[in-house]
Formats: sequence, C-alpha cells, structure tokens
Amino acid sequence: MKRYYTLLFISILFMTASRVFSFDGIRSLGQSVLSPISFGLYRIGLATSGVVDFAVSIPSVYQDNNALGEKVISLEEQLIDLQSTKEENSILRQQLNVLGDRDEKTVLASVIGLNDQGRSVLVVINEGKRSGINIGQIVVNGGRLIGRVVEANANNAFVLPIFAVGSKVPVQVIHGEQKAIGLIEGEFNSKIVISDILQESEINAGDLVITSGEGGVYPSGLYVGRVGGILSSDSEIFKRLRLVPSWEFAGMHTVFVIVD
Repeated sequence: MKRYYTLLFISILFMTASRVFSFDGIRSLGQSVLSPISFGLYRIGLATSGVVDFAVSIPSVYQDNNALGEKVISLEEQLIDLQSTKEENSILRQQLNVLGDRDEKTVLASVIGLNDQGRSVLVVINEGKRSGINIGQIVVNGGRLIGRVVEANANNAFVLPIFAVGSKVPVQVIHGEQKAIGLIEGEFNSKIVISDILQESEINAGDLVITSGEGGVYPSGLYVGRVGGILSSDSEIFKRLRLVPSWEFAGMHTVFVIVD
C-alpha cells in the first residue's frame, strides 16, 4: 500500500512539473516514466474493481448456489424414489411369478431392523396385524424362505430368520434324482447347518436345499440354499452339512408375508 501511494505521488509530481514548466524534456521524461506507472495503476484499478464487484456479487452468488443445491437435492430424492419403485416392482413381479401357481395371498413389507433377543435375534418389519399379519405366518422373498413370524403388533411384526438360534426347518437335499430329508438349524445367529441326514445319503457341495413341508409349519418347495460342505465324519450316524443360504440379511430390504 505504501508503494502504491509513493508511485501515485511521483506521478502527480511529474504531471504538475510538466504543466508548470512546460519543458519538453521534462514532459518526455515524465511520459517515459509515467506510462508504465499509469498502466500499472490502471491494472491495479481493474483488479481492485474486480474484487469489489466480486464482493458485491457474493450474496447473489450465495443465493444462486443455495437454489442450485436445493434443485440437486430434489432431483436426487426423485431418483431415489424412482429406483425404490423400480426395485419394488421388480420384487413384486418376481414374487408373482414364484407364487403364480400357489394361489397364496402375501403382504409386502420392508425390513427395518434386527432385534437382539440375547440368545437369538428377530428381524423387524414395518407391517403388522393391521395388514393381516399374525404369528406363525411364513416370510419369503422371491420364493426364498426368510423365516417365520413369532411376534406381531398393530404396526410391526418380528420374524425368526432361518439363521437365528432356535430356528428349525424341515428340508430336503436334492442330489440328482435322489432326495435326502433333513433339518436346518440356525447357529450363533449367523450360520446355518443341516442335520439329521442319513449317513448313506449321497450329497455333494452345491446340491439344492428346499423346504420339505413336513410338520405342516412351512410349505414345501421354498428355496433355502445350497450345500456348502460336509461338517461331519464318516463314523457319525448322521451327516451334518453346512448350508449356504439363498440370501444375505445385509442385502434384504423387502420381504413378503404369506397371510393366506
């Protein structure tokens, strides 16, 4: 800033001297000296003017930015709604195809949480008795067995998933033309094993596992998963298998409750 005032003072001094004394030499010298100084001052003036204009325009820019931000948020929300609707329609179409020949009435619900029961866990969904959901009803997704409703209130229901401790489902393991009857059980609220399989049953990793319908609690033909491997030894009476379930809880957002 001090330098700016010094240059301005010198410029005024030269211009005054050239007018008072009218010396061509002084005028020529003044022009040669003042021209670059004047140009520099002009550039400084332009820069200063730009800064001032920018400062003045900040409120307007801020308002425009806020307006654009709100539009972006609105568009993102619309995209999320469209994606959610698309996924829901896809699930509905898939479920209708699976249950097309079963003539069963279902209620679509969203998974909203996991309730820790200490020893076991329950999946919480956002539909309850007001939607016709009651204890004992089966929960599926795309023909895949998720679990069974064990608690329900007006607005929510609690589902015992097949991986939870205490869950037991009669199944059959399909190996080519052969079928072996067994029982799937939840372990540690994270794993599923298949037990009570006769030792002489021929089973390989990758064999299909579906519900058998025995006992009348679960309908037959629901997809449970595939054999992941054999856990037992040949000396045991029954085979014990590891099940790879047909779904993962982390990716489960919507389910169907069979209410009829």
